[in-house]
Amino acid sequence: MTDHLLWKWRVYNMLLDLETLDSKSVSSHKTCRLGKWYYSDLPVHLTSNSIFQQLEEPHQKVHQLCEISN
Repeated sequence: MTDHLLWKWRVYNMLLDLETLDSKSVSSHKTCRLGKWYYSDLPVHLTSNSIFQQLEEPHQKVHQLCEISN
C-alpha cells in the first residue's frame, strides 16, 4: 500500500514537472514492483479472484498514461 502511495506521488510530481521518471521505470507494467508481484507465481485462490483479475487493466493503463506524459 505504501509503495502504491509513493508511486502515485511520483506520478503527480511528474505531471507538475517537479520530477522526471525514467521511461524504463514506467514503460512496462510487468517489470515495476506491482507487476513483478502480480505476474509472479501466486496461489490460484488469489489469481482466480475476480478483484485480483480486475487490477490488471487499470495497472496497464497507468503505465500507458505515464509513458505518454513522460
